[in-house]
Amino acid sequence: MLAVAVGCGLISMLGIRQLLNREDVKKEPVREIIAALVDIPAGVPLDKSNVHFVTVPEHLVPQFAVISMEELEQRSLKRPANAGEWILTNKLGDKGQFGAIANLPEGMAAATIPCDETTTHSGMLTPGNRIDLLLTYRPDGSSNQKTITVLEFVEVFAIDNNIYGSDMNQENKARNLTLLVTPEQSKAVALAKELGKLSTTLRRPGDAPPADPKSISPDFLETMRNKSNLDKPGIAGAEDESYTNAVAGNSPGTGISDLLDRELERNERSAEADAAQQADKADAHWILEIHEKEKVRLERVKISEPAQVSAKL
Repeated sequence: MLAVAVGCGLISMLGIRQLLNREDVKKEPVREIIAALVDIPAGVPLDKSNVHFVTVPEHLVPQFAVISMEELEQRSLKRPANAGEWILTNKLGDKGQFGAIANLPEGMAAATIPCDETTTHSGMLTPGNRIDLLLTYRPDGSSNQKTITVLEFVEVFAIDNNIYGSDMNQENKARNLTLLVTPEQSKAVALAKELGKLSTTLRRPGDAPPADPKSISPDFLETMRNKSNLDKPGIAGAEDESYTNAVAGNSPGTGISDLLDRELERNERSAEADAAQQADKADAHWILEIHEKEKVRLERVKISEPAQVSAKL
């Protein structure tokens, strides 16, 4: 009988403990935050049709969680979200901006070029990929074609009206390719379209960006365009004989091929100068002359490191 009583007591204790544990779980603080109800493309207005409230433990609530529908008024996502994904304020676009424009990073521009199956690599190219933009043209009226790199490692922003994260329609052939560039690079793209045929080289996903991406300056492309239009009226500088001779290549070393060589050399010199400047900074130092009684010694101390000199009085 005693054993039975002890057993019943233990069972009762375990039952009470489990009940208390359940009460503790029920008392754990929770909060309601907003999550995606369905898959939401970037740039789509957020409302009750595509988001809803979910309850989560308070200790799991992220820093930028959205906790009210008022925060989503006139807002859209900068990047697409999957169903169930929590909506965060740092992933929202500016108020009132919808569609592709909501995804443009600050200080960047979108430059569009015509494309075909070759440019899009038979449909393999998708928004978010990185490419090199190439220009093929005929220098100095030559029958031989030449290809140069206009921009290197630029991001594909959109193909037709499809931006990153949106479903691509593989049945329709793409006709326009939009690149994410700086305002200065957009000038180079606009000029390059007038000078010849543009094509792309697809970069492998995960490739590290080059330390010094190549870029042909808009000034160089403007000079090339002026040369190709010298016989057309209204070209700025056409009345200036010295300008015309220089651009037309009538003076030694001023043809388009020579200009291109100098432009590429300019890029190389710029990269070399940057590397030399960094090396100079790394090698910058002080020479300290230290007097110890009748002896004098020199110490070499890097500028980036604090110089500590101890002296005994």
